[in-house]
Amino acid sequence: MKELKTLGCVLTIIVIITILIVAVINYVALAASIPMVWNFVHSPEADPVYLRWPFFIVVPFRIDLFFIYGEGIFGYFLIGFFLITLSLILFFYETGIFFSKVFKKLSHAWGPNPISDFAEMFTITLFVSIISALISHALGSSPTSPGIEKLPIEVQMYALEFASFHEELITRVLLIGVPVAIYTLFTTRDWKKSVLALPGGVARKRSMNSIELFFLIISSVIFSLAHVITGGWGLWKIPGTFVAGLVFGYLYIKYGLHFAIMAHFITDYMTISSWFMTNGGPAMFGLLGIFSLITLMWIVVGGIYTVKHTIRLKHEIFGYPEKKYGEEFTPHFHTLKCPVCGSQIFRYLPDGSLICARCGFRVFPSPPPPPWYSEQSGQEYPEYPPPPPPPL
Repeated sequence: MKELKTLGCVLTIIVIITILIVAVINYVALAASIPMVWNFVHSPEADPVYLRWPFFIVVPFRIDLFFIYGEGIFGYFLIGFFLITLSLILFFYETGIFFSKVFKKLSHAWGPNPISDFAEMFTITLFVSIISALISHALGSSPTSPGIEKLPIEVQMYALEFASFHEELITRVLLIGVPVAIYTLFTTRDWKKSVLALPGGVARKRSMNSIELFFLIISSVIFSLAHVITGGWGLWKIPGTFVAGLVFGYLYIKYGLHFAIMAHFITDYMTISSWFMTNGGPAMFGLLGIFSLITLMWIVVGGIYTVKHTIRLKHEIFGYPEKKYGEEFTPHFHTLKCPVCGSQIFRYLPDGSLICARCGFRVFPSPPPPPWYSEQSGQEYPEYPPPPPPPL
């Protein structure tokens, strides 16, 4: 069991490092796109059809609010560049915190923590998308796309960049953040809590509540249907985009909008990075091969993580198997976390007490609070109900 967990930690670290590499490559490609998009929107030879872009929301049908033209497209492109830059900085900051803890204790990579969650959820999204396409092909229905690859590369550049942040604003912020903010305002009368729901990350230190879960599912359904009804994708796209909607929404609620934007940007802008590598001469072909191997590794690892979370979901619905004293186990993982390190893996001791398997904190019976707790935390010391006793 320990060897498997160590292997899982190492695998997670490798995935995170490759995600960082691809994020940087995508960002360099995005920066290189700026002069190309500028030249395109000012080119007299550019097709006017591509210089008229709708600013829209989805319900899941597309509702065009207004249109932006020429330099307006470039201006919106720069807004997206700013948001993606900010998201990348915040993501790297959190990654630095993650690695500082991993260097002290390798098991931190196993989670729960923001960066490990990101790596697992991101690769699950890729795996489900590929499986959906393969199943569709096996059933005799060739996966169809809206033909974005046939558009001029400059149009692809700003179209995929717009998707990375605009879709997060209209599906995560508008369909999750705004309803949750309104609900919070009506139930708590607290303006501060209500406003803080908009950038996301409200459930970082707790489980999602039923309202957040409800709007997460609704937004994911709309997100997936919009790709078919409005985006021109085939029905095969629904499972993958529904799971992507769940993942991006989960990251938004748990860790903030910047996590959702980063996941979407890394997924979508790999197309543009690949174009630069394909057209960058022989030196770039080797990098393109590495890029392809990284993607293949993500898909394989995503399959492993999909099995892991499917088992956890099964236990969540049907209950966890009984464990003997001394064995590590994960109880109902939405309701019990170690208040010190956040771990969800625990161990019974012969005296019946329950301790965190990572840091050794005694969760039950609750120990007396240290004298500094109330003063520093501003809240009552956590008390947990007794867990079901394990068999002797």
